[in-house]
Amino acid sequence: LLPIPTNAADMPIKAPVVPTAVTPWSGIYFGVIGTGAKSENEFRTILDIPGTGSLKPSGLMLGGLVGFGGFYGNVLFAVEVDGSYDFSKANNTCGVTDGEIILGAPCSLRSGWFLTQRVVLGAPIGAVTGAAQRVGRTSATQLPYAVAVPNSFAAANIVPYLTAGIAERRIEACISDVCGHEWLVGPTMGGGIKIPISAGLSFDVSYLYTSWRKNFVPDGAPEGLFAFRASSEQMLRLGIHGHF
Repeated sequence: LLPIPTNAADMPIKAPVVPTAVTPWSGIYFGVIGTGAKSENEFRTILDIPGTGSLKPSGLMLGGLVGFGGFYGNVLFAVEVDGSYDFSKANNTCGVTDGEIILGAPCSLRSGWFLTQRVVLGAPIGAVTGAAQRVGRTSATQLPYAVAVPNSFAAANIVPYLTAGIAERRIEACISDVCGHEWLVGPTMGGGIKIPISAGLSFDVSYLYTSWRKNFVPDGAPEGLFAFRASSEQMLRLGIHGHF
């Protein structure tokens, strides 16, 4: 028998298994929110007495958030839905008239649930400045990158963003014992920053401005004598988000 040489290169070689890259922050995420809020409201009466009727409650709100989104290239796009309960209330005196006699009626405002449905659009500072590319972080699978001391601010993966959508709020407005419950609906917009703590956890700081521009008469109040106007609201929100 004559030896027959064989070529090892002709033998089939099993392709190596390449792990699928997983983009951080892709998919659904949850969060808890703490909010400081202040709103602008007033009771309008047939007699305009300076210093009466203005209600500007401020207080704390606690709630939760559900979001869905991820990085598309270096751009973060997400949809967020959140709900918080507001514990704030305010009291003042509303000026009314009975013939020539000026009366002061107690008026009050109690806040309740606050809801938003918003879109979020942002990008890491490192991607915007180009510093992320210089240190080799060029793909979405490397974003976000947990904030570390050696990182410069320009190269950090802090993610500034803009957000806009619709907000709803439940309120109770009262003059003496006459109260009206109403759902306010209006546009909300603002911005914030998401600070990566790890691939699955982030800290969120945001500001929201909501325009209500809603007028209504509390149930049982004489038409044309009293009217309540909810004007606007500002919020500073702090949150922690868990990404799965």
